[in-house]
Amino acid sequence: MSLKNIFLENYTLLLGNLSVGTLCGVIGYFLLIKKMSSLADGLAHSFFGINAMCILTGLDPSVIFFFLLPVLYIFLKRNSKSTYRDPIITAVSIFFMALGAFIYNIKPQIKEKIIKSFFGNIMEIKPFESWILFFLLLVVIFLIWIKYNYLLAYIFSEKFIFPLSKKKIIETTFISFSTIVISVCIKYCGSLLIMGITIFPGMLSQMIVKNFKQGLFFSFFFSMIISFISYCCGIYFNLTPSIINILCSSIIFFIFNIFYKK
Repeated sequence: MSLKNIFLENYTLLLGNLSVGTLCGVIGYFLLIKKMSSLADGLAHSFFGINAMCILTGLDPSVIFFFLLPVLYIFLKRNSKSTYRDPIITAVSIFFMALGAFIYNIKPQIKEKIIKSFFGNIMEIKPFESWILFFLLLVVIFLIWIKYNYLLAYIFSEKFIFPLSKKKIIETTFISFSTIVISVCIKYCGSLLIMGITIFPGMLSQMIVKNFKQGLFFSFFFSMIISFISYCCGIYFNLTPSIINILCSSIIFFIFNIFYKK
């Protein structure tokens, strides 16, 4: 396949791939710093049941995910201590997994569609969806740029700077926005792969860099580069980019984990 086909004729696919990978990497870094990476894991597992519901009813999975936001908010508001978050998110995800298994067994004719959603296929993304994802990425970058000091205070010094009422608002906004981003991207990456695409850039940045700003930049650029490589390999070899993304990220992570000394 020619370079013209990879970069020019499929530029919206490239834009969509870069936007999804970078969005997940940046959001994942914040979730890791806040020790809330289980949120991505819980959403990935919940997607099994939610996607089965969507296939059964004919709705889009991204729409159903918005109904999960108030559920997460209620649970996290009533149990604000971090020690309760993992069990709560696990309980929600287990419910949706059980629901998905129920639908999977009573409707054999949709099994193939449900299994396909495990891996996703970003190569099927539509041009307008690529532009929406790119716009969402620009919104995230803009918010980080204008509210960087605010984010820094929220990440590291919230209990000293923000009153309790304001802290809850910030926490709810952060969780909701992260949920929306992951919910939108999971449709294209697949439920089995979204966790790795979200978390690997942040884990690598924590191993290599020395401070928050460097880690944020590293997660951003690593996500973009690995998404670009995955896209090129996907187009050239007719493979799913999300799978290539996970394989490349995993190999790089294990190499650094073995040989790199910070």
